[in-house]
Amino acid sequence: MSSYAEGTTGQSVGAPGGLFTGSELPNEFQSQSPFYGPPNRQPSSSNHISQAGTEGDQSGAGASSTTLQSTPRDQQFQFNLSKQVEAILKRFREGDIEKGDASLEVFKILSLQTGDDLAKELAIKEYLSSLDGIQREIEASGRRGNRANQVESGIFFGPPERPVTHSPARGSQASREFNEFLDQADASVRRHERSVSPDENLEGERKKCRLTNLDLPWFKKEAIAQQVQRPQCKITQEVLERFSRDPQFVKRSLLTSCSAPPGFPEWDAIIRGTAVNLNTVFSSIQSVVPPKEESSSVGDTEIRFTRPEPPRKILTSQDWSVAWRFTVEAYTHIFEERTAELNAWGKHIEGMFASIQTTFHGRIILFDIAVRNIVCGGQQNILTDTHLFINLWTSIGTPMGRLVGSDGSKKGSASGSKSGSGGSNRFELCNRFNASDRVCTSSAGKCRFIHQCRKCGSKDHGAGKCFQERGGPKHEA
Repeated sequence: MSSYAEGTTGQSVGAPGGLFTGSELPNEFQSQSPFYGPPNRQPSSSNHISQAGTEGDQSGAGASSTTLQSTPRDQQFQFNLSKQVEAILKRFREGDIEKGDASLEVFKILSLQTGDDLAKELAIKEYLSSLDGIQREIEASGRRGNRANQVESGIFFGPPERPVTHSPARGSQASREFNEFLDQADASVRRHERSVSPDENLEGERKKCRLTNLDLPWFKKEAIAQQVQRPQCKITQEVLERFSRDPQFVKRSLLTSCSAPPGFPEWDAIIRGTAVNLNTVFSSIQSVVPPKEESSSVGDTEIRFTRPEPPRKILTSQDWSVAWRFTVEAYTHIFEERTAELNAWGKHIEGMFASIQTTFHGRIILFDIAVRNIVCGGQQNILTDTHLFINLWTSIGTPMGRLVGSDGSKKGSASGSKSGSGGSNRFELCNRFNASDRVCTSSAGKCRFIHQCRKCGSKDHGAGKCFQERGGPKHEA
Protein backbone atom coordinates (compact mmCIF):
# COMPACT_ATOMS: atom_id res chain seq x y z
CA MET A 1 0.00 0.00 0.00
CA SER A 2 1.31 3.41 -0.94
CA SER A 3 1.73 6.14 1.63
CA TYR A 4 2.01 9.88 1.51
CA ALA A 5 5.53 11.11 0.76
CA GLU A 6 6.71 14.40 2.10
CA GLY A 7 7.94 16.73 -0.63
CA THR A 8 8.38 20.27 -1.79
CA THR A 9 7.42 22.03 -4.97
CA GLY A 10 8.22 19.94 -7.96
CA GLN A 11 8.59 16.66 -6.05
CA SER A 12 6.44 13.62 -6.66
CA VAL A 13 3.88 12.73 -4.03
CA GLY A 14 2.41 9.22 -4.04
CA ALA A 15 -1.35 9.02 -4.47
CA PRO A 16 -2.97 7.26 -1.52
CA GLY A 17 -3.37 3.56 -2.12
CA GLY A 18 -3.72 3.79 -5.87
CA LEU A 19 -6.66 6.16 -5.72
CA PHE A 20 -6.78 9.01 -8.22
CA THR A 21 -4.13 11.13 -9.81
CA GLY A 22 -4.83 14.60 -11.08
CA SER A 23 -5.33 13.35 -14.63
CA GLU A 24 -8.19 11.09 -13.55
CA LEU A 25 -10.45 13.76 -12.01
CA PRO A 26 -12.12 16.84 -13.49
CA ASN A 27 -10.71 20.20 -12.50
CA GLU A 28 -13.74 21.23 -10.45
CA PHE A 29 -13.39 18.13 -8.26
CA GLN A 30 -9.62 18.36 -7.87
CA SER A 31 -9.86 21.53 -5.79
CA GLN A 32 -12.09 19.77 -3.25
CA SER A 33 -10.69 16.24 -3.34
CA PRO A 34 -8.92 14.96 -0.21
CA PHE A 35 -6.69 12.67 -2.22
CA TYR A 36 -3.82 14.98 -3.13
CA GLY A 37 -0.66 15.16 -1.11
CA PRO A 38 -0.07 15.11 2.65
CA PRO A 39 -2.40 17.39 4.60
CA ASN A 40 0.43 19.08 6.52
CA ARG A 41 2.34 20.16 3.43
CA GLN A 42 2.76 23.89 2.84
CA PRO A 43 0.96 25.32 -0.19
CA SER A 44 3.01 25.96 -3.28
CA SER A 45 2.46 27.36 -6.73
CA SER A 46 2.53 23.94 -8.35
CA ASN A 47 2.27 20.58 -6.63
CA HIS A 48 2.99 17.62 -8.86
CA ILE A 49 1.11 14.46 -8.03
CA SER A 50 2.34 11.31 -9.68
CA GLN A 51 1.30 7.72 -9.45
CA ALA A 52 4.14 5.20 -9.60
CA GLY A 53 4.32 2.89 -12.58
CA THR A 54 5.30 -0.08 -10.39
CA GLU A 55 4.52 -0.88 -6.75
CA GLY A 56 7.08 0.27 -4.23
CA ASP A 57 8.47 2.93 -6.58
CA GLN A 58 7.23 6.49 -5.99
CA SER A 59 9.66 8.24 -8.29
CA GLY A 60 6.88 8.91 -10.78
CA ALA A 61 8.48 6.99 -13.67
CA GLY A 62 6.01 6.01 -16.34
CA ALA A 63 3.17 7.84 -14.60
CA SER A 64 1.17 10.82 -15.75
CA SER A 65 1.44 14.06 -13.80
CA THR A 66 -0.90 17.00 -13.38
CA THR A 67 -0.09 20.39 -11.97
CA LEU A 68 -2.61 21.54 -9.36
CA GLN A 69 -3.16 24.95 -7.88
CA SER A 70 -3.80 24.74 -4.15
CA THR A 71 -4.66 27.38 -1.59
CA PRO A 72 -4.35 27.11 2.21
CA ARG A 73 -8.14 27.02 2.51
CA ASP A 74 -8.39 24.18 -0.02
CA GLN A 75 -5.65 22.23 1.74
CA GLN A 76 -7.34 22.67 5.12
CA PHE A 77 -10.68 21.56 3.62
CA GLN A 78 -9.02 18.53 2.02
CA PHE A 79 -7.27 17.72 5.26
CA ASN A 80 -10.51 17.85 7.29
CA LEU A 81 -12.42 15.75 4.76
CA SER A 82 -9.66 13.15 4.60
CA LYS A 83 -9.48 12.97 8.38
CA GLN A 84 -13.22 12.31 8.60
CA VAL A 85 -13.05 9.39 6.20
CA GLU A 86 -9.90 8.05 7.87
CA ALA A 87 -11.65 8.12 11.23
CA ILE A 88 -14.54 6.08 9.81
CA LEU A 89 -12.18 3.47 8.38
CA LYS A 90 -10.29 3.32 11.66
CA ARG A 91 -13.49 2.75 13.64
CA PHE A 92 -14.47 -0.05 11.27
CA ARG A 93 -11.06 -1.72 11.55
CA GLU A 94 -11.26 -1.56 15.36
CA GLY A 95 -14.71 -3.14 15.35
CA ASP A 96 -16.61 -0.12 16.68
CA ILE A 97 -19.02 0.01 13.73
CA GLU A 98 -20.19 -2.48 11.15
CA LYS A 99 -19.37 -2.37 7.47
CA GLY A 100 -22.82 -1.16 6.42
CA ASP A 101 -22.76 1.75 8.87
CA ALA A 102 -19.23 2.69 7.79
CA SER A 103 -20.27 2.64 4.12
CA LEU A 104 -23.25 4.88 4.86
CA GLU A 105 -21.14 7.45 6.70
CA VAL A 106 -18.51 7.53 3.93
CA PHE A 107 -21.25 8.04 1.36
CA LYS A 108 -22.74 10.91 3.39
CA ILE A 109 -19.41 12.73 3.64
CA LEU A 110 -18.49 12.40 -0.02
CA SER A 111 -22.01 13.16 -1.28
CA LEU A 112 -21.82 16.62 0.31
CA GLN A 113 -19.02 17.64 -2.02
CA THR A 114 -19.69 19.54 -5.20
CA GLY A 115 -18.14 18.65 -8.50
CA ASP A 116 -18.33 15.98 -11.13
CA ASP A 117 -20.69 13.13 -10.21
CA LEU A 118 -18.50 10.55 -11.92
CA ALA A 119 -15.49 11.57 -9.86
CA LYS A 120 -17.47 11.36 -6.62
CA GLU A 121 -18.79 7.95 -7.62
CA LEU A 122 -15.27 6.72 -8.29
CA ALA A 123 -14.10 8.06 -4.93
CA ILE A 124 -16.95 6.34 -3.13
CA LYS A 125 -16.21 3.05 -4.87
CA GLU A 126 -12.54 3.32 -3.97
CA TYR A 127 -13.26 3.88 -0.31
CA LEU A 128 -15.80 1.05 -0.29
CA SER A 129 -13.15 -1.23 -1.77
CA SER A 130 -10.90 -0.10 1.07
CA LEU A 131 -13.55 -1.28 3.51
CA ASP A 132 -13.64 -4.62 1.71
CA GLY A 133 -9.87 -4.84 2.01
CA ILE A 134 -9.98 -4.14 5.74
CA GLN A 135 -12.66 -6.76 6.23
CA ARG A 136 -10.69 -9.39 4.31
CA GLU A 137 -7.55 -8.57 6.27
CA ILE A 138 -9.33 -8.89 9.63
CA GLU A 139 -10.86 -12.22 8.65
CA ALA A 140 -7.59 -13.61 7.31
CA SER A 141 -5.40 -12.30 10.13
CA GLY A 142 -4.69 -15.04 12.63
CA ARG A 143 -1.52 -13.75 14.16
CA ARG A 144 -0.69 -10.63 16.11
CA GLY A 145 2.10 -9.72 13.70
CA ASN A 146 -0.32 -9.28 10.82
CA ARG A 147 -2.48 -6.96 12.88
CA ALA A 148 0.62 -5.02 13.93
CA ASN A 149 1.43 -4.36 10.27
CA GLN A 150 -2.10 -3.11 9.70
CA VAL A 151 -2.03 -0.73 12.65
CA GLU A 152 1.47 0.60 12.03
CA SER A 153 0.82 1.24 8.35
CA GLY A 154 -2.07 3.60 9.18
CA ILE A 155 -5.40 3.75 7.43
CA PHE A 156 -6.05 1.44 4.47
CA PHE A 157 -6.37 3.32 1.19
CA GLY A 158 -6.15 0.37 -1.15
CA PRO A 159 -6.30 -3.43 -1.39
CA PRO A 160 -4.31 -5.28 1.30
CA GLU A 161 -2.21 -7.09 -1.30
CA ARG A 162 -0.10 -3.98 -1.88
CA PRO A 163 3.22 -3.60 -0.02
CA VAL A 164 3.08 -1.65 3.24
CA THR A 165 5.38 1.27 3.91
CA HIS A 166 6.13 1.36 7.64
CA SER A 167 6.48 4.62 9.49
CA PRO A 168 9.69 5.16 11.49
CA ALA A 169 9.81 4.73 15.24
CA ARG A 170 8.74 7.76 17.22
CA GLY A 171 10.29 6.99 20.62
CA SER A 172 9.24 5.24 23.78
CA GLN A 173 6.04 7.27 24.22
CA ALA A 174 4.91 6.39 20.70
CA SER A 175 5.76 2.75 21.37
CA ARG A 176 3.60 2.69 24.48
CA GLU A 177 0.71 4.29 22.62
CA PHE A 178 1.20 1.81 19.80
CA ASN A 179 1.14 -1.15 22.21
CA GLU A 180 -2.01 0.15 23.90
CA PHE A 181 -3.73 0.56 20.54
CA LEU A 182 -2.57 -2.94 19.54
CA ASP A 183 -4.03 -4.41 22.73
CA GLN A 184 -7.33 -2.70 21.97
CA ALA A 185 -7.28 -4.15 18.47
CA ASP A 186 -6.61 -7.61 19.92
CA ALA A 187 -9.52 -7.25 22.33
CA SER A 188 -11.80 -6.10 19.51
CA VAL A 189 -10.89 -9.11 17.38
CA ARG A 190 -11.39 -11.47 20.32
CA ARG A 191 -14.84 -9.99 20.95
CA HIS A 192 -15.66 -10.53 17.30
CA GLU A 193 -14.45 -14.13 17.43
CA ARG A 194 -16.49 -14.87 20.57
CA SER A 195 -19.63 -13.50 18.94
CA VAL A 196 -19.32 -15.98 16.06
CA SER A 197 -21.03 -19.34 16.59
CA PRO A 198 -19.08 -22.60 15.99
CA ASP A 199 -21.02 -23.25 12.80
CA GLU A 200 -20.08 -19.82 11.43
CA ASN A 201 -16.43 -20.22 12.42
CA LEU A 202 -16.05 -23.57 10.66
CA GLU A 203 -12.63 -23.81 8.97
CA GLY A 204 -12.05 -20.13 9.79
CA GLU A 205 -13.56 -18.95 6.50
CA ARG A 206 -17.22 -19.93 6.43
CA LYS A 207 -19.07 -16.93 7.81
CA LYS A 208 -22.77 -16.26 8.01
CA CYS A 209 -23.88 -13.85 5.32
CA ARG A 210 -25.43 -10.71 6.79
CA LEU A 211 -27.20 -7.89 5.03
CA THR A 212 -25.87 -4.38 5.48
CA ASN A 213 -27.26 -0.97 4.56
CA LEU A 214 -25.15 -1.08 1.41
CA ASP A 215 -27.06 -4.15 0.20
CA LEU A 216 -30.42 -2.37 0.33
CA PRO A 217 -31.83 -0.89 -2.91
CA TRP A 218 -32.75 2.38 -1.17
CA PHE A 219 -29.28 2.94 0.29
CA LYS A 220 -28.52 6.09 -1.75
CA LYS A 221 -32.03 7.52 -1.30
CA GLU A 222 -31.79 7.06 2.46
CA ALA A 223 -28.39 8.76 2.64
CA ILE A 224 -29.65 11.75 0.64
CA ALA A 225 -32.89 12.02 2.65
CA GLN A 226 -30.99 12.08 5.92
CA GLN A 227 -29.10 15.17 4.78
CA VAL A 228 -32.33 17.23 4.82
CA GLN A 229 -34.02 15.44 7.72
CA ARG A 230 -35.19 17.71 10.53
CA PRO A 231 -33.10 17.37 13.71
CA GLN A 232 -36.00 16.18 15.88
CA CYS A 233 -36.87 13.34 13.50
CA LYS A 234 -33.21 12.40 13.18
CA ILE A 235 -32.87 12.03 16.96
CA THR A 236 -36.03 9.92 17.10
CA GLN A 237 -34.83 7.70 14.26
CA GLU A 238 -31.46 7.10 15.92
CA VAL A 239 -33.10 6.15 19.23
CA LEU A 240 -35.54 3.76 17.52
CA GLU A 241 -32.66 2.19 15.60
CA ARG A 242 -30.85 1.46 18.87
CA PHE A 243 -34.04 0.04 20.38
CA SER A 244 -34.49 -2.31 17.41
CA ARG A 245 -31.29 -4.15 18.31
CA ASP A 246 -32.86 -5.56 21.49
CA PRO A 247 -36.47 -4.40 22.00
CA GLN A 248 -37.14 -6.98 24.71
CA PHE A 249 -34.32 -5.63 26.85
CA VAL A 250 -35.62 -2.07 26.41
CA LYS A 251 -39.12 -3.11 27.47
CA ARG A 252 -37.86 -5.00 30.52
CA SER A 253 -35.87 -1.95 31.54
CA LEU A 254 -38.97 0.27 31.28
CA LEU A 255 -41.17 -2.15 33.19
CA THR A 256 -38.65 -2.37 36.04
CA SER A 257 -37.80 1.34 36.00
CA CYS A 258 -38.64 3.50 39.02
CA SER A 259 -39.01 6.66 36.89
CA ALA A 260 -41.17 5.43 33.98
CA PRO A 261 -44.97 5.92 34.12
CA PRO A 262 -46.33 2.82 35.87
CA GLY A 263 -48.89 0.59 34.21
CA PHE A 264 -48.56 1.97 30.68
CA PRO A 265 -49.69 -0.86 28.34
CA GLU A 266 -48.32 0.38 25.01
CA TRP A 267 -44.54 0.36 25.54
CA ASP A 268 -44.14 -2.05 22.62
CA ALA A 269 -45.64 0.46 20.18
CA ILE A 270 -43.40 3.30 21.37
CA ILE A 271 -40.25 1.14 21.29
CA ARG A 272 -40.96 -0.11 17.76
CA GLY A 273 -41.99 3.29 16.41
CA THR A 274 -45.64 2.48 15.67
CA ALA A 275 -48.85 4.27 16.63
CA VAL A 276 -50.17 3.86 20.18
CA ASN A 277 -53.66 2.36 20.57
CA LEU A 278 -55.47 4.88 22.76
CA ASN A 279 -58.30 2.42 23.34
CA THR A 280 -55.82 0.11 25.07
CA VAL A 281 -54.45 3.00 27.11
CA PHE A 282 -57.94 4.11 28.12
CA SER A 283 -58.91 0.56 29.09
CA SER A 284 -55.86 0.24 31.33
CA ILE A 285 -56.84 3.43 33.18
CA GLN A 286 -60.42 2.33 33.78
CA SER A 287 -59.64 -1.31 34.53
CA VAL A 288 -59.31 -2.66 38.08
CA VAL A 289 -57.80 -6.00 37.01
CA PRO A 290 -54.68 -6.69 34.89
CA PRO A 291 -55.18 -7.49 31.18
CA LYS A 292 -56.34 -11.04 30.66
CA GLU A 293 -53.95 -13.18 28.65
CA GLU A 294 -55.38 -15.36 25.92
CA SER A 295 -53.56 -18.58 25.15
CA SER A 296 -53.78 -21.53 22.78
CA SER A 297 -51.86 -24.77 22.47
CA VAL A 298 -50.17 -26.28 19.44
CA GLY A 299 -49.07 -29.75 20.48
CA ASP A 300 -46.94 -29.37 23.59
CA THR A 301 -46.36 -25.66 22.93
CA GLU A 302 -48.53 -23.01 24.56
CA ILE A 303 -48.82 -19.63 22.83
CA ARG A 304 -49.92 -16.61 24.85
CA PHE A 305 -51.39 -13.43 23.42
CA THR A 306 -50.81 -10.43 25.67
CA ARG A 307 -52.65 -7.82 23.55
CA PRO A 308 -56.33 -8.77 23.50
CA GLU A 309 -59.05 -6.50 22.15
CA PRO A 310 -59.45 -3.50 24.47
CA PRO A 311 -62.58 -3.94 26.61
CA ARG A 312 -63.36 -0.21 26.49
CA LYS A 313 -63.24 2.24 23.61
CA ILE A 314 -62.89 6.01 23.45
CA LEU A 315 -66.26 7.55 22.62
CA THR A 316 -66.11 11.07 24.03
CA SER A 317 -63.70 13.97 24.16
CA GLN A 318 -63.15 13.40 27.87
CA ASP A 319 -62.12 9.80 27.24
CA TRP A 320 -59.65 10.91 24.60
CA SER A 321 -58.09 13.61 26.78
CA VAL A 322 -57.51 11.22 29.68
CA ALA A 323 -55.87 8.61 27.46
CA TRP A 324 -53.78 11.19 25.61
CA ARG A 325 -52.32 12.73 28.76
CA PHE A 326 -51.17 9.30 29.93
CA THR A 327 -49.68 8.61 26.49
CA VAL A 328 -47.80 11.93 26.44
CA GLU A 329 -46.29 11.11 29.82
CA ALA A 330 -44.98 7.80 28.47
CA TYR A 331 -43.70 9.29 25.19
CA THR A 332 -41.80 12.12 26.83
CA HIS A 333 -40.13 9.71 29.25
CA ILE A 334 -38.19 8.40 26.22
CA PHE A 335 -38.38 11.22 23.67
CA GLU A 336 -38.06 14.48 25.58
CA GLU A 337 -37.58 16.41 22.34
CA ARG A 338 -41.21 15.57 21.37
CA THR A 339 -42.77 17.25 24.41
CA ALA A 340 -43.83 20.44 22.62
CA GLU A 341 -45.13 18.50 19.60
CA LEU A 342 -47.29 16.11 21.65
CA ASN A 343 -48.74 18.89 23.82
CA ALA A 344 -49.53 20.96 20.73
CA TRP A 345 -51.35 18.03 19.13
CA GLY A 346 -53.41 17.51 22.27
CA LYS A 347 -54.48 21.16 22.24
CA HIS A 348 -55.32 20.92 18.53
CA ILE A 349 -57.62 17.91 18.97
CA GLU A 350 -59.26 19.34 22.08
CA GLY A 351 -59.89 22.56 20.14
CA MET A 352 -61.64 20.53 17.44
CA PHE A 353 -63.79 18.85 20.10
CA ALA A 354 -64.79 22.27 21.43
CA SER A 355 -65.70 23.71 18.02
CA ILE A 356 -67.63 20.76 16.54
CA GLN A 357 -70.96 19.33 17.65
CA THR A 358 -70.84 16.41 20.06
CA THR A 359 -72.54 14.09 17.58
CA PHE A 360 -69.53 14.43 15.26
CA HIS A 361 -66.83 13.84 17.87
CA GLY A 362 -66.47 10.30 16.59
CA ARG A 363 -65.05 11.66 13.35
CA ILE A 364 -62.45 13.65 15.28
CA ILE A 365 -61.42 10.48 17.10
CA LEU A 366 -61.10 8.67 13.77
CA PHE A 367 -59.07 11.56 12.38
CA ASP A 368 -56.67 11.39 15.32
CA ILE A 369 -56.20 7.65 14.80
CA ALA A 370 -55.53 8.09 11.08
CA VAL A 371 -52.97 10.88 11.62
CA ARG A 372 -51.05 8.97 14.27
CA ASN A 373 -50.96 5.90 12.02
CA ILE A 374 -49.22 8.05 9.39
CA VAL A 375 -46.78 9.76 11.75
CA CYS A 376 -46.03 6.55 13.70
CA GLY A 377 -42.97 7.21 15.85
CA GLY A 378 -42.06 10.54 14.25
CA GLN A 379 -39.25 9.27 12.03
CA GLN A 380 -40.26 11.39 9.01
CA ASN A 381 -43.09 13.74 10.01
CA ILE A 382 -44.50 15.08 13.25
CA LEU A 383 -48.06 15.53 14.46
CA THR A 384 -47.99 19.30 14.09
CA ASP A 385 -47.50 19.06 10.31
CA THR A 386 -51.23 19.69 9.95
CA HIS A 387 -50.91 20.78 6.33
CA LEU A 388 -50.14 17.17 5.43
CA PHE A 389 -53.48 15.93 6.81
CA ILE A 390 -55.97 18.27 5.10
CA ASN A 391 -57.12 15.60 2.64
CA LEU A 392 -57.45 13.12 5.48
CA TRP A 393 -59.82 15.40 7.35
CA THR A 394 -61.80 15.97 4.16
CA SER A 395 -62.35 12.22 3.83
CA ILE A 396 -63.29 11.69 7.48
CA GLY A 397 -64.69 14.94 8.85
CA THR A 398 -66.74 16.47 6.03
CA PRO A 399 -70.18 15.25 4.87
CA MET A 400 -68.95 14.59 1.34
CA GLY A 401 -65.91 12.60 2.51
CA ARG A 402 -65.37 9.05 1.31
CA LEU A 403 -64.95 7.66 4.83
CA VAL A 404 -68.25 9.08 6.12
CA GLY A 405 -71.06 6.53 6.45
CA SER A 406 -73.53 7.52 3.71
CA ASP A 407 -75.43 4.22 3.56
CA GLY A 408 -75.56 3.18 7.20
CA SER A 409 -72.25 1.32 7.08
CA LYS A 410 -69.63 1.45 9.81
CA LYS A 411 -67.36 3.88 7.98
CA GLY A 412 -68.11 6.63 10.43
CA SER A 413 -67.75 4.55 13.58
CA ALA A 414 -64.91 5.32 15.94
CA SER A 415 -65.08 1.89 17.56
CA GLY A 416 -64.43 -0.05 14.38
CA SER A 417 -66.53 -3.01 15.61
CA LYS A 418 -69.39 -4.76 13.88
CA SER A 419 -72.96 -3.50 14.08
CA GLY A 420 -74.71 -4.23 17.32
CA SER A 421 -76.52 -2.74 20.25
CA GLY A 422 -75.21 -0.07 22.57
CA GLY A 423 -73.68 3.31 21.92
CA SER A 424 -71.12 2.13 19.34
CA ASN A 425 -73.49 3.15 16.50
CA ARG A 426 -74.01 6.72 17.66
CA PHE A 427 -71.68 8.01 14.94
CA GLU A 428 -73.88 6.76 12.06
CA LEU A 429 -76.88 8.38 10.42
CA CYS A 430 -80.29 6.78 10.82
CA ASN A 431 -81.54 5.28 7.55
CA ARG A 432 -85.16 5.28 8.66
CA PHE A 433 -85.04 8.95 9.58
CA ASN A 434 -83.58 9.79 6.15
CA ALA A 435 -85.95 7.56 4.14
CA SER A 436 -89.07 9.04 2.53
CA ASP A 437 -91.25 5.95 2.91
CA ARG A 438 -90.24 4.96 6.44
CA VAL A 439 -90.37 6.58 9.87
CA CYS A 440 -88.05 5.88 12.77
CA THR A 441 -90.06 4.73 15.76
CA SER A 442 -87.40 5.92 18.24
CA SER A 443 -86.84 9.46 19.31
CA ALA A 444 -83.60 11.27 18.57
CA GLY A 445 -82.33 10.72 22.11
CA LYS A 446 -83.11 6.99 22.27
CA CYS A 447 -82.25 5.88 18.74
CA ARG A 448 -78.91 4.11 18.30
CA PHE A 449 -78.29 6.25 15.20
CA ILE A 450 -78.15 9.98 14.57
CA HIS A 451 -81.32 11.74 13.39
CA GLN A 452 -79.80 14.12 10.88
CA CYS A 453 -80.35 14.88 7.21
CA ARG A 454 -77.82 13.15 5.04
CA LYS A 455 -77.95 15.95 2.44
CA CYS A 456 -77.90 19.23 4.33
CA GLY A 457 -77.06 18.16 7.88
CA SER A 458 -80.27 19.51 9.41
CA LYS A 459 -81.79 17.73 12.40
CA ASP A 460 -85.31 18.95 11.62
CA HIS A 461 -85.92 16.63 8.67
CA GLY A 462 -84.49 13.63 6.84
CA ALA A 463 -83.03 13.37 3.35
CA GLY A 464 -86.36 12.16 1.94
CA LYS A 465 -88.05 15.43 2.91
CA CYS A 466 -85.12 17.76 2.35
CA PHE A 467 -86.07 19.15 -1.10
CA GLN A 468 -89.80 18.85 -0.44
CA GLU A 469 -89.66 21.15 2.58
CA ARG A 470 -87.58 23.64 0.59
CA GLY A 471 -90.17 23.72 -2.20
CA GLY A 472 -88.24 21.56 -4.62
CA PRO A 473 -88.97 18.14 -6.10
CA LYS A 474 -89.01 15.13 -3.82
CA HIS A 475 -86.02 12.82 -4.01
CA GLU A 476 -85.53 9.62 -2.15
CA ALA A 477 -82.24 8.79 -0.49
